Amino acid sequence: MNKNGFTKTEDEFILEEVRKNPHKRSTHKLFHEIAIKLGRHTGNSVRYRFRSCLSNKLNYVYKTNKDGDLYFDENNQLIKTKIMPGTLKTRFTAEDDYILCKQVYKKMLEHSINLTDLKNSTVRFCKFILPNKFFELLQNDYPHHTKCAWRDRYRKFAMEFGIKNYINYYEQQIQNKLVPEPMKDYTGKAHR
Repeated sequence: MNKNGFTKTEDEFILEEVRKNPHKRSTHKLFHEIAIKLGRHTGNSVRYRFRSCLSNKLNYVYKTNKDGDLYFDENNQLIKTKIMPGTLKTRFTAEDDYILCKQVYKKMLEHSINLTDLKNSTVRFCKFILPNKFFELLQNDYPHHTKCAWRDRYRKFAMEFGIKNYINYYEQQIQNKLVPEPMKDYTGKAHR
């Protein structure tokens, strides 16, 4: 067993499951399903294990059609391929980011968050923690992203950009008949 608590058998199991579901390799759902089968790890820990330690060992995957159905050869064996199919992960659009920020802003107002200046575009809401139920409702209303994807988008992008900042930016672009861009990754980068 290694320092992360994964055995060699578990590592092989994770790789095999990803090989069978290569189009889902960037989703939280696949790793959650793997965690349930393993029984002693969380989806996040399995995902982290794959991304940090195992992805470079994924030398092949099993061939699938566009729906993710596996192909078998004449001996009923899975067909190996080195060509990685596209993933199911859906990129966030500017409209998705606007929806997220508007919903967060609405939730903040419901909780009477004391905002020093609503007109100040630099106001950030980094300390506002949303319950998982909030992201579940977003997933129900906008199912093209999972609750985990919505949550990560909030934590890694919207909180960095600023909720009100993005709402103002998006609405200004629309008002000026320009096309708004989705939020970018601000890790180590200057903000707009």
